[in-house]
Amino acid sequence: MRIRSRALWCSRSSSLGFLPSLTTSTHHLTLPSNSKPYRPLSSSSTSRVYHMSSSTNPEDLSSSSSSSASSAIDFLSLCHRLKTTKRAGWVKRDVKNPESIADHMYRMGLMALISSDIPGVDRDKCVKMAIVHDIAEAKEIADLWMEYEENSSPEAKVVKDFDKLEMILQAQEYENDQGIDLEEFFQSTAGKFQTELGKAWASEIASRRKNKK
Repeated sequence: MRIRSRALWCSRSSSLGFLPSLTTSTHHLTLPSNSKPYRPLSSSSTSRVYHMSSSTNPEDLSSSSSSSASSAIDFLSLCHRLKTTKRAGWVKRDVKNPESIADHMYRMGLMALISSDIPGVDRDKCVKMAIVHDIAEAKEIADLWMEYEENSSPEAKVVKDFDKLEMILQAQEYENDQGIDLEEFFQSTAGKFQTELGKAWASEIASRRKNKK
């Protein structure tokens, strides 16, 4: 059984046209034809803002900056749902005060930060992928999301393992704190870890769970 959290999505008719639409039921990610993904200013583009040539129209720069700022704040406001939406798997099993999607993504990001170096794996990419695996935005994030879903890179395999590891670690904590049985979550991940790191961490979590019983 695969237990997934609900991802944010933005339809074509939404005012947040710069966001891609996300269909979680079929795991397809599509960018609206008229979308304009928000991208933070790079160092080079920032330089152009502060060192305007004589041919630069200040009104054009102001309009562009205002548009980017508006899109960014719209997107960040949408992300508020990540902080308030509880993960459905815990809700269905009557866990008290269940974690939010943001809680889950945050600890996955920390897993990527503290994990040991793995040859051929980009740690920064893992951190980004962990943060965006339940949400899609702009081209870079859309590409990372698709890479994660398709399990098509070493980083995706590591982050897929982090997704399962965070879930069973959280399940163990709920069992300890609330005295409930969440065995199905452990069964759903058994034998499915793809990396040596994932297998080692899963074994450690299982060992601690066993010692608590």
